[in-house]
Amino acid sequence: MTNNQRLRCIAGHLARLSPSSGQQSTPLNFAVGALLALTKAEQLDYPSLKSSGTRGLRMWRKAKGICLEIERGLDLPTHGEWLAGYYFNDGIIRIAVAYEHIVRHVTKLHGNESFRRLKREAVREGLKTEWVSSWESVHKEVNRLKHQNLKFVDGPLLKYDQALQALDHLVYALKWGTKRRNR
Repeated sequence: MTNNQRLRCIAGHLARLSPSSGQQSTPLNFAVGALLALTKAEQLDYPSLKSSGTRGLRMWRKAKGICLEIERGLDLPTHGEWLAGYYFNDGIIRIAVAYEHIVRHVTKLHGNESFRRLKREAVREGLKTEWVSSWESVHKEVNRLKHQNLKFVDGPLLKYDQALQALDHLVYALKWGTKRRNR
């Protein structure tokens, strides 16, 4: 199955979910945003991007050009390597947020619980371990983004296929969570 076909299948599954509350609809909205972002990254040929020792500087030059265009009042970019990466990052952030929202809804943990505790309680409530693994891979990549880990300098360690798998698993997790109807 191609990435485009997988994205269309995920879209269909998301469209069939029925939240019963605002708490349940929030992660669904983030999931749709992730779907949109990964679809746009795919359209912009994100998976073909290659990492190189100068990627960070090359991306900054492109980002700087975007800033100059915005300053001049020009149209926002509609294509390019930097924009593909922007959409990829947006997608994985939204996947991580959606997972956390649905897990917190089901587990009723709404404080400063550790990621480890959230995972443990989610599995206890019935979240499948493969879905948790997908969530964890995206969570780690988002933390790399947030904490400027040296491993991120030349691009993410999470591959597009892994992000797409995490989005697919997220749909199942959302279905799991929305069936729980505000316990």
